[in-house]
Amino acid sequence: MYNVDYYEDGERTGKSCYENYRWLPDLTIPMVLSMINYLGIDPGQTLLDFGCAKGYLVKAFRETWIESYGVDVSSYAIENAPLDMKPYLRLISPGEKIPLLTKKEKYDWFIAKDVLEHVEEKDVHNQLLRLGDVCKRGFVVIPLGDGNSFTVPDYEKDITHSTRQPLAWWVAAFDMAGFKIERACYEVTGIKENWSKWKKGNGFIEVKVK
Repeated sequence: MYNVDYYEDGERTGKSCYENYRWLPDLTIPMVLSMINYLGIDPGQTLLDFGCAKGYLVKAFRETWIESYGVDVSSYAIENAPLDMKPYLRLISPGEKIPLLTKKEKYDWFIAKDVLEHVEEKDVHNQLLRLGDVCKRGFVVIPLGDGNSFTVPDYEKDITHSTRQPLAWWVAAFDMAGFKIERACYEVTGIKENWSKWKKGNGFIEVKVK
């Protein structure tokens, strides 16, 4: 499903909200700086972008001196990543063991932005276990819903979106998978502020492996 139609022509084909998915440094770098500031990520730490698509978040973190890597299930996205990012990206299959691309024993951080809602509810627990196997801490940005529909109507346009749960559900899921919840909220300055009119449309969860 995550092919050229999904990333480049999503609205017309009815597959997603993406159109001409490309590197937008004026948007991505400030967002990454907000993440670094909010989470206290240090230059000596390593980071995994889980669900990296074409690797633009990885590129932004590397341009702000964070050793970053990415994995994704889309062969189209990985193949069409910027040439300078391809050494830091890997194609994976859903649910498989996450590769360790750094020389460290674990990634210091993972970022999962607009990713986990694509995972079916029955598979969420195992996917979180996989993240806990190779990462020490994490930050999740996720569209929220009531179990049946998303709070933000536009999120329904992506036909690969599967899990539409509230923040409390996700907090419990991370706890059950062996994570300590450091912070969980509905707004973080500099991240997805264009959706802020929906007060509980997005969740922001910082976690640490117990």
